[in-house]
Amino acid sequence: MHSRGWFDVRTRLIAVIVVDLLLLSSGTRFIQVPALLVLAVLLVSERAIRGAAWFTGAWAACMALSRWVLPHVPGGAVITTALLYTVPYVIAAGYGYYFVRSTTPSELSGGLNRMRVPRFVITPLAVMLRFTATVREDAVAITDAMRLRGLFGRAAAVRHPLRTVEYVLVPLLAAAVRSGEDLAASAMCRGLGAPVRPTTTARLGFGIRDAALALTVLALAALATFWKLTE
Repeated sequence: MHSRGWFDVRTRLIAVIVVDLLLLSSGTRFIQVPALLVLAVLLVSERAIRGAAWFTGAWAACMALSRWVLPHVPGGAVITTALLYTVPYVIAAGYGYYFVRSTTPSELSGGLNRMRVPRFVITPLAVMLRFTATVREDAVAITDAMRLRGLFGRAAAVRHPLRTVEYVLVPLLAAAVRSGEDLAASAMCRGLGAPVRPTTTARLGFGIRDAALALTVLALAALATFWKLTE
């Protein structure tokens, strides 16, 4: 049996949905810091150190700009408002990134099948998850090949941006078309259109880690409710 994430896929899915709803609700700006800390811990648990640093740094940069830089810039109030409005979306996107990184298509299909989700919902989500991972791998391979040939890099992207996009985008589109054909063939071989619900080799089950994550999400929801009632 295999499982990529520390938690059951259903726990991760529900946690991401609940936290994103809390972040994007009105009057819940006070949970941004605890939600960001939870996100950083989740990403570190998946060995996504760079992702955790990126989202934490983006939040810190936005806060620093809105507090110490933009108030002294003409028209900075408008930019500050737009920046603070964008921050919760950045954190919510981080939770989406965590879910995509920590979940395999087999886990997602198996978990949603256990939840009795209709097949017409499961199949597109599983295919999209697999296609996204495949395109990301192709993009890394293409950029590495272009870099070895001296056609891609920071200096080249600044001097010749259109040429850089051409050298990367055209092979990526061709690779995406081939990946789509391969995924369609794989789906037919695996019988995704069959009326019988498939089995899975992914390890599914509620454990101590899932209970800890569920309690953390409940604590965030209780904190958001408390702040909304005291405003």
